[in-house]
Amino acid sequence: MARREELKKAIHELRSPYIYLWAIASPAITLLPPNNLVRVSLFILLLLGTTGYWLFDRHMKRRRIKPESSPAEFLVAIRRSVGNAVRYLEHAENKTEHDQRFRISPSVMETATVIGAITLGKHFLSQDHDNNERGLAWLFETLKSQFSGVALSEKLAGFDCSKCRGNNECNVAFFDYLSHFAYCGGTSLYDSFIEHFSLLGTTLKNRLLALSNDMAGWPAKNGDTVIDPLATSTVLHLCLILRSLNVHDIRRVVRWLIASQAEDGSWQRSTEAIGYCGGEYKVISTHRAIETLGACTSVAALGDFSNEIRNAVSKGAQYLASSPLVDAPVSYDLQAGYTSPEIYRTIGHVAQGLTKAGSLSSVVLREHISYVLNSQRDDGAFPTSSNLIICDRNLLHYTDITAFLIRTLIFYAMALRTEIAKDKGQAVGSREWGQIAAKAEPLDQPDRPQTALRTPVAGSLKCWA
Repeated sequence: MARREELKKAIHELRSPYIYLWAIASPAITLLPPNNLVRVSLFILLLLGTTGYWLFDRHMKRRRIKPESSPAEFLVAIRRSVGNAVRYLEHAENKTEHDQRFRISPSVMETATVIGAITLGKHFLSQDHDNNERGLAWLFETLKSQFSGVALSEKLAGFDCSKCRGNNECNVAFFDYLSHFAYCGGTSLYDSFIEHFSLLGTTLKNRLLALSNDMAGWPAKNGDTVIDPLATSTVLHLCLILRSLNVHDIRRVVRWLIASQAEDGSWQRSTEAIGYCGGEYKVISTHRAIETLGACTSVAALGDFSNEIRNAVSKGAQYLASSPLVDAPVSYDLQAGYTSPEIYRTIGHVAQGLTKAGSLSSVVLREHISYVLNSQRDDGAFPTSSNLIICDRNLLHYTDITAFLIRTLIFYAMALRTEIAKDKGQAVGSREWGQIAAKAEPLDQPDRPQTALRTPVAGSLKCWA
């Protein structure tokens, strides 16, 4: 398998009309009957075809997206890019017959990432799509086995992180795996996710750590005594979707998130959290906090926090725009042996955070989106590298980072569509509104337990589904 993939990559890199002309067409012309008119005509056709290809390729390169490109140009480029990337994911050969994706062995994270991105991408492109039933069943049953504490070894082999495998203690892991379905609002995958994992809301609520009557959050590891902003942001996001917290608890968590923001606008993890799960992740933690606080603006009972939330999100966006792209590798990259920052992943988190903060006029955001678009490979994949200056990592498959950047581009495109519609004074289509920024209906009873908010469209929390 590995040799075949390497051969395919080598052939792809050699693909050139000039090589085809001289290496293939030239011998073919030589073997034709000795009729000079036929040979000359065929040669002229091949020469014109090659010249036309070169002119078209040159034209396309001149159409590369620039930060100053118009929103309409960005939307056209993103739609084309997402279509190519989805096709790459569908045809990448790192999968079993039942659509279980693998790195070295079948990987739960890789499978969840790819299934979620293909579903979201097809939905964005308004194309029909059905997931492989056996592949999705394997994935959901494996996740339910892990998160319910039923540690069956044959079901847990696909967990990349050794600390998570068979150990239902990490609060960050819930979101890492389930976010890929939670972002697919408006699709059958989202509805299935809600039914399969609704009971997790009770588990997550029971793990809430109260510092006082006014503040609460979640530690990185269940049972620890230090609240982790990454775990708190991600778990609260899931609790909002699963409607498992009452308003009082939501207020306590939001109050802690606002109070824990650093002076520079970031959210920083404690040494205890870093030692247990991953790394410092200042960019990722800040992105998640911005995302979750944005979702909380839909909770009517948090109206008195609106200014504080707005200021916190604005400061977080300023941090992301000025932050270096050096976040540590995520857990499953560390397990694969990568020790240097994944620049494209960090670019994606910065771009998503700025998008969800509403900073669409940010030059940094436009620079990051245009860079991502212009970096896409001819086969539709997005590259992955430890450094933008040196060569890409020598990987056979790029499904993980490609899936992540598909989401990044779609979130930005949906935000642009909404902004354009607002500028024109038009109503946003219900499907698009449900995907990106639908406001939740206000609570009739602010203290109603177990129901945080109600939304007019499934998954339409302001969580950029």
